Amino acid sequence: MAPYYRINKLEYNVSNVCNLKCEQCDHLAPFFGARDAKFGSSITPENFARELALLAPHVHADSFLILGGEPLLQKRILDFLARLRESGITSQIVLVTNGLLLANQPDALFQSVDKIIISRYASVLSSEETIGRIRKRCDAAGVELGFYWKSHFRKTIVGDRNGDPRQVNRIFQTCANAWTWHCHAIQDGYLYRCSIAALLGYKLHQQGLVERDFHEDDGLKLDDSPGFADRMRAYLESPAPLESCSYCLGCVGKVIKHRQMSKQEIEDQIWTRSTVANS
Repeated sequence: MAPYYRINKLEYNVSNVCNLKCEQCDHLAPFFGARDAKFGSSITPENFARELALLAPHVHADSFLILGGEPLLQKRILDFLARLRESGITSQIVLVTNGLLLANQPDALFQSVDKIIISRYASVLSSEETIGRIRKRCDAAGVELGFYWKSHFRKTIVGDRNGDPRQVNRIFQTCANAWTWHCHAIQDGYLYRCSIAALLGYKLHQQGLVERDFHEDDGLKLDDSPGFADRMRAYLESPAPLESCSYCLGCVGKVIKHRQMSKQEIEDQIWTRSTVANS
């Protein structure tokens, strides 16, 4: 058997929705809702287990991140965590959450993960009392606790296509997601080099900004056919940008102060107004 392909991070969104409304969320979580139910219908522990079974023979991830949206909005999150542990695809299960719902979770949640990362946003902060309760519960379960402080967000997704292939390639070649953090993702039976690519084509099409939903074109279909391991390696190491890269600023967009959007801004889908020129 060929040696495992080692991946720094694998991600899986157990929920596309969130209880926060952060401007410039690169998963577009504030803009997901009831109308996206069909898109999110594949997010089940059963489908997740099948995807892991196809990928685990070929891959070992140093860390596997369960996130969203807000992952604690997923009612079956314990089932997802159990399937992930059973797969053996990673030695470290990491829950990434905004922490607002964490203190009141059952003991089983803390016992199902190796690490919890709380994204602390400047516009919505948990109280120090709440953080103290979370620390105690992590200590009791032997879970590592980390914090990701976000006072600012970087503009990432734009609503119009960057028509300059050379600029798209320069942005891609400097993208930390692709070349530093190696944040790959799985969703709906596909492996993605970038977690943004797993949803961007869908959202652009939903808003009428592209003629067809291309998000699956940006991924690699998971299967058990001969040669899959070689196709996977070629896909992950390709120097060519994805189609999603034409709608993404990678790490070169403007930095803006973190804030929560209004209901009207969300209804207006303000993310679609961002362009390469104004970002």
